[in-house]
Amino acid sequence: MDVKEKNTGRDRQNGGRTSFSELLRRTGYDRRKTIGKALSQSLPVMFSYFVISFAFGVSLEAAGYRPITAFLMSVFIYSGTLQLALVPMLMAGISLPVIAVSAFLMTSRHMFYGIGYTDRFNTYGPFKPYMIYTYTDEIYGIFSSTDYEKDVDPVWADILTSMFCRWCWIGGSVIGAIAGDVLPLDFTGVDFAITCLFTCSLVGQWKDTPSHLNILLAVITGVICLMCFGADNFILPALSFTLIGLLLLRKRIEPGKEA
Repeated sequence: MDVKEKNTGRDRQNGGRTSFSELLRRTGYDRRKTIGKALSQSLPVMFSYFVISFAFGVSLEAAGYRPITAFLMSVFIYSGTLQLALVPMLMAGISLPVIAVSAFLMTSRHMFYGIGYTDRFNTYGPFKPYMIYTYTDEIYGIFSSTDYEKDVDPVWADILTSMFCRWCWIGGSVIGAIAGDVLPLDFTGVDFAITCLFTCSLVGQWKDTPSHLNILLAVITGVICLMCFGADNFILPALSFTLIGLLLLRKRIEPGKEA
């Protein structure tokens, strides 16, 4: 029996779960190639994470918060969309309950596309909670589109990929906050990177999805709620109505499903 088949067999005998000792004893793979693969597929995400997290750190410092706040937010939240949206929400004095509900609505999508990876999560052993927590849109894109070579350990490649990307995000946030606080430079306009991120994501989704109903629904709902509730109070109702609309139109939005 091949050593890789033995690794898989041990996982199955343990109900699909892997212990930390079993992770360390995995054989038949090239460790250097595994690390190299994880690093190479992480680099594009790391570059984008650093730029955006740097802008987040600068924006947070400009809002009156210290670098330690950027560090703690990046460690305990780790949601680019939410963290970037939190800066203007905090500056606007939005209440904590509204922020909490907005955070849930912004990140609830992870629950849906994470369901298909429940079996894969079990192979991460004690890293399972960490892998679930660090399961971002970009990590999902890497995992769903990458086929590992035979001598690359897929479990450790996944774990290292998530670690590299998360560490880069945390580092970029802290460096951005320190730069905004210490360096005598004018960072005016750096927060425009947030707008660029959302714009690029919107254009990419428009090009990659056959149905544009989800984007049109979000835009129309946002505009209507902005007109009805004002700039300070439209975020929560807009997110709520958009989520309801997406659930109602799910069969028409998802490819291959008829209304």
